[in-house]
Amino acid sequence: MGFSFDTYLKQYYLVWGVLIGLFVFSKIWFALKIGRALLAVAASEDAASSVGINVPRIKLEIFVLVQPMLEWLGVFSPASCPSQSRGF
Repeated sequence: MGFSFDTYLKQYYLVWGVLIGLFVFSKIWFALKIGRALLAVAASEDAASSVGINVPRIKLEIFVLVQPMLEWLGVFSPASCPSQSRGF
């Protein structure tokens, strides 16, 4: 059921499709107001605050947006796999 990526050519197109999708997403993201505010906060919190960006709010929004991805990565990390036990 579904589409299987059983050949290298299908995997190749999958990887390129995901990379192009992420590139387009990042271009759109940083063109939005929150993306520009994120870049400003990353460059200098004091400068971002001086031009009217609410720095604590931006930090909280980014934390809330990134948290599900970090949880997913934590679930599928090598340390959580039973086959990777090191005898502890």
